Formats: sequence, structure tokens, C-alpha cells
Amino acid sequence: KKKKKKKMFSFTTKTMKTGARIVKYMIRTEYCMFPQASVSSHPMLPTVRDAYNLGLRTSWNMAAESTTSMPNQNTILSVSRTTSGVEVQWSDNGKLSFNVDWLRHNCQCPDCKEPSSGQKTLSMTEKSRIKNLQFDEIEQILKIEWASDPPHISEYSGGQLYDALVEAPRQFQIPQNAVFKKKDIKEISHATIFESEEGLFKWLDALRIDGACLVNNAPIQDDVVVDLANAISHPMPTIYGTRFDVKVQKNPINIAYSGLALPYHQDLVYYESPPGLQFLHCLEIDSNIIGGEHILLDGFQVANLLREKNPSAFETLCTIPARFQKIHLERSNPVIMTYCRPHISINDQQEITQFTWAPAFEGPFPWTSGHIVESYYEAYRCLSNLIEDCSQDLSYTIRLKPGHVVTFNNRRMLHGRHQFSGSHKRHLQGIYVNIDEFKNRHEVLRNKLVEKHFSGHLTPVGNSDLTPPSSSV
Repeated sequence: KKKKKKKMFSFTTKTMKTGARIVKYMIRTEYCMFPQASVSSHPMLPTVRDAYNLGLRTSWNMAAESTTSMPNQNTILSVSRTTSGVEVQWSDNGKLSFNVDWLRHNCQCPDCKEPSSGQKTLSMTEKSRIKNLQFDEIEQILKIEWASDPPHISEYSGGQLYDALVEAPRQFQIPQNAVFKKKDIKEISHATIFESEEGLFKWLDALRIDGACLVNNAPIQDDVVVDLANAISHPMPTIYGTRFDVKVQKNPINIAYSGLALPYHQDLVYYESPPGLQFLHCLEIDSNIIGGEHILLDGFQVANLLREKNPSAFETLCTIPARFQKIHLERSNPVIMTYCRPHISINDQQEITQFTWAPAFEGPFPWTSGHIVESYYEAYRCLSNLIEDCSQDLSYTIRLKPGHVVTFNNRRMLHGRHQFSGSHKRHLQGIYVNIDEFKNRHEVLRNKLVEKHFSGHLTPVGNSDLTPPSSSV
């Protein structure tokens, strides 16, 4: 056999029927349709994971359309039953074990999964048991007859089984080691966003990577933020309405509606699911106004710096919940909202998925005395001082002008405003977008435009997703 030069790993599906033609095509999809199977050992595992980190994905459903779907022509040599399920021996000497319930749960037949919607219709109330197992070495098809009432037979192609070797994908990525600097925030014209899907994706990907993006040359008219939200999905209604106006008011229901300074914070952290994105469109600002600059700071970067400088404080703020609240009865629609969560949320890979900071909306700490209170406030002071230190070097400051729309990730970025005086003619319109709607729109576009625009592997951002364990179970 001739030795082949090593190339970047790719998934190629080969369909072989009775010695006829060979059809090759690349598979690119977004999400794994199933959890990770138990991987015993496999020499291809590092290579496959690297491919996934480059955004190459294999779909269970697409593999099911062919009788065999194996990267690098890897084939099944044998299949054997084990006490917990099935073990597959591959031609490259790798082994892959499948739990019996995993196999039953991932049957893709029309009786177990509605074909047009892709939704599972299978209900599993009893332990799965294999009655009979058959493997067709030529067709590379595994058939399992289940000991069930009514009887049922599941079929799995070699490609489907091999795809399970790769751990389930990370959902969405905010670069954990990104350094947010003044020069890093990207700008995009309002027209670019709406003239093509490529322009829309450019904006959304800037929000994913940098956490913020300045939209310029927007029309100076009402509801521009509504149109931007609708370009993603739809606005997220809150206690401030669907769209809100930021103007100086005589008796403000929020200090944002005054000329006072707004220290670094995030909005609506007392919601169980705070807004994912926030847009602020400048409609009017008097040239005589002194101050009022908008400020942004990357909360993920602050949290990672805290992890480096004070691991104990970082751990405390990841585990001990604080209370956030909005209790305001003297308004047209009274509000009593409270929610407890840690300031920093991480997943099982120790990646930060959410940062929460809003001192103005912190309620009484859930405990009043003891070691837990002392630990919390010591860690809290460390974080507060670090935010102050970072604001000197790592913050982004901009004096908004009419036609500017500052857009940012409310689960990641801290924002605020300098105090202003001299005039009260300052009018911004704001709106929120749900984090999952943002993720969905970005991922759909990334899937469609991946060859042109893909810029990194995908992991959680702002919704506390979990990644599967990297080791076998």
C-alpha cells in the first residue's frame, strides 16, 4: 500500500451498493443529534477532535442516508455483545463501545423519529434489552432486534456508529483568552447589515467574538433598533416594554433616565434569563452636553484576570450566589423581581459562560453572618477593585453621535455612562434580544456561509451550556 501524505482531516461519506458507483460528499451541519457514546480507545480520536474544532461536523441523519459513512475508509471488522451493550472493532484497531440504552435511544427509524420534523417520538420507560444482534460486513449495517413489546428492529450504518466517536459539539464560542482593547471593537455600517446575509453574519460574528460592535450611519428615526432585533429574530419584551427610550425624566424610574453617572453594570440581572443582546441607538445629543460618554468593559476578561490573580476569590464567586432584585412599587407597572445566582458561571470545562455584575440591583446577601459571608464579601471586594483597575486600561469609551447604535452582549459586557450636564437633550432608544435567538441566527448563517466566514470552534456563551466529558464513560 502506498503511504498517503497526511492532510487536514475531513469527513467523506462513501456510498457503496453492489459494486456500483462511489459517491463522495462533504458533510457540514451544526449540531450532533445525539449524546456521546462511550469511547474505549481510538487512535483517530485526537484527529477527529481537531477537525471538530475547525468546525467540521458530521450529521447522524446524513450518514444514515448511506449504507456506510466512514472517514478515511475505516470499516467495521466485528461487532460483539458486552454486558452493557455492544463493542465495535474497527479496521484501524480502534474500539468503540455503545451502551444498550444509548443505542435504543438513538434509533433513527420513522417509528422512533418523525421524519419531517426530526423530533423523537420514542418513549423509554424500561431498561433496553437486546434479543438478537446481526452485522452485515459487506453492507456495514448493524441490526439489533430488541426484546420489547411490540417487537422492534433498529439499524445503524458504520458511518453512524463512527460519528459517535467524536464528542458532541460545543455550542458557541466566546474566545476565553481574548483581550478586549479600545481598538478591538469593530464597526459596521447599518446598510451592510441589511444588504446581504454576509453583512448580517459579519455583525453577529463580531458580537460573538468581541462582545460588542458599533453600528454606524443608522437612520435617525424611531424603531431602528426594532429593525435590528427583527433581523435576528424579534425583540425581547421586558418590564420597560418592547422598545424603551432613554431620556432625562423628572422622576426617573431608573437612574439611566437622569444625568447621573452609570457605573459598570449589566441590565435586568434579576431576570431568571437576562437579555442576551442590548442595542442603544443615538437619536439626539446636544453638542453642548458635557460628559455622557458610553463605556464598555469585557466581563469575561475581568473574570479570567481574577482567576489568575486570586483563584480563591474566583472560586467563591463561582459557587456562592448573590441576590439581585428589582423592587419598585411606585411606578405604573409595579415590579417585585428577585433572583439568586453567582457572579460568575462556568461550565464543566471551566470556561466562563456568564458574568453578572449590577451593584445597583443587588439585594440583601442571602446569609447574614458566618464564614460564607466573610468569604463572599472578601471576594466581592477583590472583583470590585479589579473592575476599577481594568477600567483604566481595558475599557472602551465612545461619545455617541446621532446615527450610532452601540450593540453588545449583555451576558458578557459591562456597560455604563459618564455623568453629563449642560443640556438634557439626549435621546437614545434601546431594545433587547434573547441570547438563544442570537445564537440560533448566528449558527444558521454560519452553517450557510461557513466556508467564507467561519472563525473558530464553537462553545458556550451566556447561557451556561454544558459540554460533554472528554473522557470515556
